[in-house]
Parts: sequence; structure tokens; C-alpha cells
Amino acid sequence: MALLTHALWKQPKSQSYYGLAGFCFGLAMLIRPIAIGFGLVACLMIWIVHRGATSWQPYRWMLLLLLGTLVAILPWEGWVYMQTGRWILLSDHGPASILDDFVFTGIGQTPVRPGVIPPDVERLGQVLLNETATLTSLRDIGKRVFEIWQTEPWTMSKLLGLKLARSWYGTDSMRYETFIGAVQLIYLTMIVWSGWNAWRRGGLSGQLGLCVGVCVLYFWGMTALVVPLVRYMTPVMGLCFVLLPLSWSQSHDLASQAGGDNASHVLFDRSTERQTS
Repeated sequence: MALLTHALWKQPKSQSYYGLAGFCFGLAMLIRPIAIGFGLVACLMIWIVHRGATSWQPYRWMLLLLLGTLVAILPWEGWVYMQTGRWILLSDHGPASILDDFVFTGIGQTPVRPGVIPPDVERLGQVLLNETATLTSLRDIGKRVFEIWQTEPWTMSKLLGLKLARSWYGTDSMRYETFIGAVQLIYLTMIVWSGWNAWRRGGLSGQLGLCVGVCVLYFWGMTALVVPLVRYMTPVMGLCFVLLPLSWSQSHDLASQAGGDNASHVLFDRSTERQTS
């Protein structure tokens, strides 16, 4: 991420930084498959910063970044193919992880504390848990979820909403979630405030705010897609706080400007009094 930001705002014409950034993203994908789509997010960031460009250069940088990503993951993909005879996109645990997302209540595994999960959502999780053996592909899971949505739209909506919320405070053991949620609420208030100020400020601040927002939405969506736990949001939380100094400097500048205007009004009033006397 540091290489990409350096290329975007410090060395925009240095193509090697984009290739190196893509290579690092590929290594991150091999370590944690949740980063599987971050190359596309990085391309979107390039477009945000250079969306006013009339040349094809930004698209060349996107291509170079994606090529760097492929250079990192293709050797592993080739080795896996030689060992198994199958092409596996980073992981073959995707359907199981997504199914775990719908039965994150831990039904049948660990006791659920009363009040943590609504009874109708817990019942729906039990239904999906009993059908685990038949839901072996993304298509099967999507089809079954759509069927349940048609018959129980309110319950499925609550389940999806709970997944989105638990992405910011959920834990495996479901312990200390109230405390984590309270702390996260403070952090999120600061982050939203700083992001809004950065967007209003425009220019470099606005670009940085949009890029950080894209990263947050990506990690949030991927966390909600698999098991909604706060630890999956940790990589992007630190990035959000980069916007705080921008917001503080903006507020400080506005306060100084207001103070200067007040002082000028006072000096003007005093000089007027002297001339009148």
C-alpha cells in the first residue's frame, strides 16, 4: 500500500512502483485470500487520482499493477495445478467460508449467549446448518439464500444486517462484544467525520478520502461475505486514521482564519472610533 500511494502522489510516472505494488498485493493474496480482489481496488484508486487524465497512461499503470500481481501468484497456481490437476483460485474453501458466514451463530458448535442472536435469525441459521451437506458450491448457496429471501424476507434481511454490523465488533467467542462495539463506535465517529471533511476539502485530501473509502468498503464487503469478525477489518482500520490529521489541520486553519477575521474587525472598529473622536 505504501508503494502504491508513493506512486500515486509522489512518483506518478515511475512505472516500476506500480509493478512492485502489484507484486506485493499478489503476495498478500497468497497469505490471506481475502485480498483476492484488492488488485481491482488498487486500479480503482488509480482511476480516482487520475480520472481527469486524457491519455491512456493511467490504464497502462493499472495493467502493470495487475501483471505484477500475476507474477506473484502464477508460480503457486502452476505448482498447485501440477499437484492436483485443478486450477484453484488462491483457495478452494470459498463456498465453505461463505456458508460459515450464514451459520456464524455457532449453532451446533458452541452455546450461544441469550440475546446475542435474535431467535428467528438463530432458527434460520439452524436451517442452513442442517443443509450444509447439499450446499457445496457458490451457486447452490446463492440459490438457497434467494429461496429463503422469497419466503422469509424480513428474517433474511435481519441476518444480512447483523452480518454487516458484526463485521465491526464480532468475535469467535462472542465475548466482550458490547465493549468492542462501544470502542468501535467512537472510532467510527472519528473516521466518518474525518472522511467527510477530507471529501469536502477536495484536491489531494478528497482523493485520499475516496481511496480510503474504497478500501474500507472492500474489506467490509469481504468480511460480511465470509465470517463477520472484527479481526478481518483490522488491516483497514489503521488506514482510516490517516485522514484525521487532514481534518484537524483543516479545522485549525478555519479557526485561525475566523480568529484573524475577528481581530481585523476589532482593529477596524478601534480605528473608526479614533477618527470619530
